[in-house]
Amino acid sequence: MNKLIKHIAEQAGSTHKQSLGVYQFYSGELEKFAELIIAEACNAMANMPRYARTELLKQIEDATIEDCIATVENRFRSGE
Repeated sequence: MNKLIKHIAEQAGSTHKQSLGVYQFYSGELEKFAELIIAEACNAMANMPRYARTELLKQIEDATIEDCIATVENRFRSGE
């Protein structure tokens, strides 16, 4: 499993069942895990490299990324 996902699972309070090789989540921990994954993904989008060369393209690029982040956050916040 990806080290970052393991770290986030532990942050969420899950228990690693060594004998089974799995992480166990209770419902509150699972919700926290999902929130942390979403936050990490949105943070990655917010901090991704920008390649636009003109000011107008930079504004468009920033607005697009902000819209993507807002869409992801709203999608999971509303439970759709």
